[in-house]
Amino acid sequence: HYSDPGQARPYAERVLQLSPRDASALDLAGWIDFKSGKTARAEDRLKQSIRRAPSAQAHLHLARILADQGRVGPALDQLRQAEALSSSDDMRARIKTLRDDLEATG
Repeated sequence: HYSDPGQARPYAERVLQLSPRDASALDLAGWIDFKSGKTARAEDRLKQSIRRAPSAQAHLHLARILADQGRVGPALDQLRQAEALSSSDDMRARIKTLRDDLEATG
């Protein structure tokens, strides 16, 4: 459950134990790491997820991490890649929200 990283972590770690190369599991674990303040591990796991199976969600998650670090250019690059992979209006709206935030501050 994304809203409580402490509760979600054991499930994500278990999935990674069973399928350490699963891109969705790496994305989930990376996002939980980020929400728990483990930014370096989060970035690493999200990059692994993207290398294995690029997804709009993983690129969006990585963009959020980069944005929070003030790395606006790389974050915008990730958002472009997320947009190219996006197939839902909800995902496109989430991408637009972060892009608008970055462009307003950058």
